[in-house]
Amino acid sequence: MAEQAIAEAWLQAAEVGLFVRADDNVRLNQSGDDDVVTQLRGALGAGYRTERSSAFAELSADANRYAELDTLNHENIGVDADLSHQWERSSVNLGLGYSRESTLRSELETTGLVQEDIRRVQYYAQPSWSHQLGVKSSVSVQYYLADVDYAASGSGLTDYEYQTVQVTYQYTEDETRSWWTSGSALQYEPKDIPLESSEVGIQAGVQQQFSPQFSASVSVGIRDEESTRTFLAGTPFAYEVTEEDTGLSFDLGAVRQLPLGQLEAELRRRVDPGSTGELLQRDQFLLRGLHPLSERLSFRWQFSYYSNEEVSGLSGSATEEYNFLRVEPRLSWRASPEWVFDVAYRYRRRDRDGAGDADSNTVLLSVRYQAPTQIRP
Repeated sequence: MAEQAIAEAWLQAAEVGLFVRADDNVRLNQSGDDDVVTQLRGALGAGYRTERSSAFAELSADANRYAELDTLNHENIGVDADLSHQWERSSVNLGLGYSRESTLRSELETTGLVQEDIRRVQYYAQPSWSHQLGVKSSVSVQYYLADVDYAASGSGLTDYEYQTVQVTYQYTEDETRSWWTSGSALQYEPKDIPLESSEVGIQAGVQQQFSPQFSASVSVGIRDEESTRTFLAGTPFAYEVTEEDTGLSFDLGAVRQLPLGQLEAELRRRVDPGSTGELLQRDQFLLRGLHPLSERLSFRWQFSYYSNEEVSGLSGSATEEYNFLRVEPRLSWRASPEWVFDVAYRYRRRDRDGAGDADSNTVLLSVRYQAPTQIRP
């Protein structure tokens, strides 16, 4: 749902949608179970905004029903809140959230463990602070904490806690170019495995506006990771094994404005928490485009590829590498300011250690109602 910029007012927004998809491999495995899935989705948001402060909260939920594989029926729910306040040269922000969703969705792009419907519960908090040092320079600090639990044992998934902190300095050279450098640290602790991972890194980058139609950004850094696992924990024979890993991190992006539409490209490498007791080094390549065909009709497409690799291998997980590909063209017709109809095709392919390759083809139809944003002084 889109928020409308407004000062000193209450805001309310709502959206509801019905989505139907026919998939020839709903679990993306080698058995190739086909099914028709119906999803009812809704979201409701409310907030208050003044010239210096804002508060907004959103509740979202969806129910998914399978025509044949009814054991996969599930519901997802999420609650997110964002609070912010600005002073003359500084600002603070606090993001809070809770989600309860199925691993059929949460694990698709990270581990590929989507064979069963398992509840994944996550809480997160993300406070940040920024300060304008001068006309051209600023500094910011951001902290992120997440706690994740899986409601099943013996599934290959493990609960974990994950936290990061990042300090960034940015210098704006002129209207077309800005530079930044940052230092970061993270800690990852799976709850079911006596293993701890930590990492520190530095990164520097530049963003350049080459023309009104084309901009690009590049950042490169180095990271140093250390993981330690205790074997035979709780016995007189306990011992520790430590693995260290040093590697590059990078993020390259570009945006091109076209006479009719926009193209975006991104290539990045980062380290994210995994659900198998390991940090994951994730390489991501993304291409997407948006092309208005008329005042009400638009075409958009997206190509995304993820390559995930466990950093240390100390967890004993059977999933050390996992690759995932998705291609999705979509046609949207806005019948009115409130009603939107979509038709799309989606191709997915995955390659996971020990499970072979699998792919799926999906046709999607949807109708969405987006209520006008209500603004009350």
